Amino acid sequence: MASKKLPTVSCLMMSTIEGRIGSGVPGVDVVDDYLDVYREVDNAVAGKIDIKGNAWVCGRVTSQLYFAEGTNTPLSASTKTLENGDYVTDTESGRYFITTDTKGILRWKTNSISFYPEHGNLHLIIIVNTTTPKEYFVYLREKGISYLVDENERIDFANVLAKLHEDFQITKILLEGGGKINGSFMKAGLIDEIYLLVIPKVLNKTDAPSLFDNDVNTEVALTYYDLLDTKPMARGSVLLHYKKK
Repeated sequence: MASKKLPTVSCLMMSTIEGRIGSGVPGVDVVDDYLDVYREVDNAVAGKIDIKGNAWVCGRVTSQLYFAEGTNTPLSASTKTLENGDYVTDTESGRYFITTDTKGILRWKTNSISFYPEHGNLHLIIIVNTTTPKEYFVYLREKGISYLVDENERIDFANVLAKLHEDFQITKILLEGGGKINGSFMKAGLIDEIYLLVIPKVLNKTDAPSLFDNDVNTEVALTYYDLLDTKPMARGSVLLHYKKK
């Protein structure tokens, strides 16, 4: 049986010199004063607004911090009968924002967000699983928000990528953290290339989030990448471009 086709995955991140992407302290920013440089990188990788098939992926915590309207607003109990499985809408938009939310925490103003204005509106796709509350499925449908249901307690991202390619014709994923979702993609061997913007700072804090934070205890399994390019950027930062061997 032929393997399912997957989108290519480019991980775009910025970090301190020792690979920290945040302080681990609420309200204390580490990398945000380089967002303008990071945006330049993001735009270069994403390409023009008329390029279809691109999707941006962030974890639930990152989405909560930057994109969602709120969290945990009580949802009304529902007696609606829902069809099992995925809910797919707006397959014609061509550009998407994807996040995980298996507990049904995030609330959204509309069924799309604007990551950067130059990317246009990105249709929302929420990754849930069979433990997600039914009321959240109803909420997403009422908002016109697409969702994909994974059958596993820990999301099988290879299966999710196959669905994204088949159902939404997504051919390129821009994976932009946080560390846990990056770590899950890395553990599954799904990251084809890495664009890392290193900023000239050292945090020196062991419990701060890092680029790849796999929270599953496993044996050491190194993933090797080739360095394709090193590019000096503004204010002492450096862009490193790696491709998986």
